[in-house]
Amino acid sequence: MSASIPSGRAARGSSRCERRMRGSKSDLADDPMTLDDNPDWSEAVVAPLDSALKLQAIRARLRLSQSAFAALLRIPRSTLQNWEQGRTAPDSFVRHVIDVIYDDPEGMRQRLERDSAA
Repeated sequence: MSASIPSGRAARGSSRCERRMRGSKSDLADDPMTLDDNPDWSEAVVAPLDSALKLQAIRARLRLSQSAFAALLRIPRSTLQNWEQGRTAPDSFVRHVIDVIYDDPEGMRQRLERDSAA
């Protein structure tokens, strides 16, 4: 089975990312790569993917269904589904909240449960 060849700059191997992949390990150590190196991977593209993966990981660590996790966060289940599946993206503030929850999911669950009981 042959792999399909992407079109555009990557197909010609002229992107910095492609050149780095062909280089040696010592070349990589001296040349840190950033999102600016590949304009297709802008923050607008990466952040929603990152948030989707983090939400899925948080939910898995807490062993919660989408319904239970959405209820804990006090958001509609459909919103959580859309975020996790990358159909829509949370805004910047919510992405920061996701980062905080990701760092301590169990602690955040305890706080949210305590707040909802009060």
